[in-house]
Amino acid sequence: MEPNDNDIDTQEWKRLFGGALPKRQLQEKARLLAAKLLLGAIVPDTLNSDGSMSYFLSRPVGGHGTAYVDVLYLDDSLRVVQGSKGSIFVFARVPVNKHDL
Repeated sequence: MEPNDNDIDTQEWKRLFGGALPKRQLQEKARLLAAKLLLGAIVPDTLNSDGSMSYFLSRPVGGHGTAYVDVLYLDDSLRVVQGSKGSIFVFARVPVNKHDL
């Protein structure tokens, strides 16, 4: 996150966000700990000199590693896919009006 480029916005940004961080509630501390453990989050304690804040996640947000699906069959009313861990999913189109029947 960072302020716009003009000086007035940067000054206002630093005034609002540049002071000492407020004391975190227990629930927020727990969320922060979970982000650090699960995502490898590095959370800044202060603003950078230009008013920006940098966050870093060392693990992917969507899971651990790569996930994908292979389409095994596809037509206008049915799709069959196989997940990266071998699961098979079958999707059937459900008519929503008489025209689709």
